[in-house]
Amino acid sequence: MTADDPSVEMTQNRYRGWLIAAGLVLFLLLYLAVPMMIWRATGTPSGRVAGRLITGPFALLLWLWVCCLWWRWLERRAGRMNLGRGVLGVLTLLPVILIGGRAIYCARPSVRAAGILADAELAALPPSAREIEVYTWSTPFSGEWRLRFRADPADIERFLEASPILQRAKCREYSRERMRLIDPEPYRDRSDDDPNGPDYFRPDSSMLAWYIQEIKTPGKRYETEFSGFSDPGEVIVHTQENLVLVGLSHG
Repeated sequence: MTADDPSVEMTQNRYRGWLIAAGLVLFLLLYLAVPMMIWRATGTPSGRVAGRLITGPFALLLWLWVCCLWWRWLERRAGRMNLGRGVLGVLTLLPVILIGGRAIYCARPSVRAAGILADAELAALPPSAREIEVYTWSTPFSGEWRLRFRADPADIERFLEASPILQRAKCREYSRERMRLIDPEPYRDRSDDDPNGPDYFRPDSSMLAWYIQEIKTPGKRYETEFSGFSDPGEVIVHTQENLVLVGLSHG
């Protein structure tokens, strides 16, 4: 049989069809897997994952359109270039692999953490950073970004010193004698409270369990202000636990 044989051409077309079908299935799996990976690895509430799955089709359609353009171009060139099955398979799945690989890379906690630290005008993630947790959600008008990590004490000190915004931020230190606690009476007027007593605050009812805003052991809290965010940011350091929290919100 020759390359011009109709049966050969039919076999090649069927093979290309199977490759494209495999690419579409892989694309759909990535579309479902990446939000679930963020959810399971970093504690994003399931409602946010549902939101990603609802708004995700816009991005999905865009990347599918890019893939279809590539497949159309490849279909026109494949016959002329006389490509082998292996090469044709790699070229057909190449855009899905590249797009999916980038999506998985960007979903990694360390990569998402780097984005939050950059927005907060803080230093890069310390080399010894571990147990990284990230939570984000945003719309054009509002958003919330939370980060937690543990690191070696020396790395935490270097991280704080390498963050110029903290040098001009408000900082309060805490201890077992002077704690930062959730207000048990949130509607009580505390203007007459002892200034040397505990600091009380009202937490967000939907705050993540791993984002520990109370400080009951030695630690400190920085309050930062910078352009681009309507609300102050915060950096909480639990010194004894070698734990750092970073919080941003807008709107």
